[in-house]
Amino acid sequence: MTIACLGWGSLVWAPRELPVASPWHSDGPRLPVEFARKSQDGRITLVLVEGAATVPVLWCELQSSTPEDARLSLADREGISRKNASRLIGMWSATTKVGGSPADTIGDWAKARGIDGSSTD
Repeated sequence: MTIACLGWGSLVWAPRELPVASPWHSDGPRLPVEFARKSQDGRITLVLVEGAATVPVLWCELQSSTPEDARLSLADREGISRKNASRLIGMWSATTKVGGSPADTIGDWAKARGIDGSSTD
């Protein structure tokens, strides 16, 4: 199973304890990323915002046994409590139907590369 993490900003240049298993690749999907969230330390950070201009995002493979383990690893990296991980960290899986423009874009991109699951910050 290939599990990918889509990323931008500090996740890419400072992944810390995120179990990255490959280099960051520049051929990720184009997604609507915008400065629209205030982080715990007061910085304004990039997040997915439907309707924003799309930009190419990076991706890497994660060393996780399941997409849910990947989501929890990303939650840990982002300082998000595990109880809020499913609400705050998006996830696409080949076996899960999630509607919406970003999910459809991620799904098409992942299927074209044989990726089974991906998490987004």
